[in-house]
Amino acid sequence: MDTLRKQKRKLKKQFRAASSEETNGLLVIWSQLKARHSALSRAESARKKRSQKRKNQERFIRDPFQFARQLFQQPESGTLTVEREELETHLKKTYSDPTREIPLEDPAGLVWPAAPGIKFDSKPSRLQEVIALVNKARAKSAPGTNRVPYILYKRCLNVLKKLHKILRSAWKNIKISKEWMTAEGVYIPKRARFERNKPVSPNITAQCRG
Repeated sequence: MDTLRKQKRKLKKQFRAASSEETNGLLVIWSQLKARHSALSRAESARKKRSQKRKNQERFIRDPFQFARQLFQQPESGTLTVEREELETHLKKTYSDPTREIPLEDPAGLVWPAAPGIKFDSKPSRLQEVIALVNKARAKSAPGTNRVPYILYKRCLNVLKKLHKILRSAWKNIKISKEWMTAEGVYIPKRARFERNKPVSPNITAQCRG
C-alpha cells in the first residue's frame, strides 16, 4: 500500500513535467496503479472487518451481558459534586415513605389464589444449586465490603464448598452474619455534573458470600 502511494505521488510529478507525447503512456500507468491500489484497499478493508467480527464474536462468547451493555448503552455518568447533607436529603425524599407503617386494606375485588399443591422445599441449598447460582453471576460484578469477587468462587471449587458449608450452617442455626446484611452505596449522577432535582443512580454492593 505504501509503495503504491509513493509510486502514484512520483507519477503525478512526472505527469506535470511530461510532454504531450508522454502523457498518454503516463495515464495508462496511472490507471493501472489506481486499479491495484483500489483492489488492495478493498482487500485490506475486508480483512479488518473480518478481524473485527472475530474479535466481537470472542467478546460476545466471553461475556454476552457486558458486550450487549457496551453496544446499546452510552456512558452517562459524571462527577458527583454535592455536599453529603444535600445528597442524603435528596435520597431520603426520594426513597422514604412516611406512611410505610400504616397497614393497607385489601383492594376490592382481590382474588386469593388457591393453596399450593406442592409442599415448599425448606431443605438447605444443595452444592449443585450453589454452583449453578454462582456460575450465572457475572464475573465482573463489583465485590462487596469484603472485596472478594465472584471469580474466586467460580474458579476455586474448594472455596465454594467451604462457603456452602457456611450457608448450610447459617440455614440450620437460623443465624446470618452481620457482614452479609451490610451493603455499600455508591451514588453515580446520570449527568455530567450533579444538579438539584436531577437523577442519581444508587449502586449498591453487598457481600458475594451473602
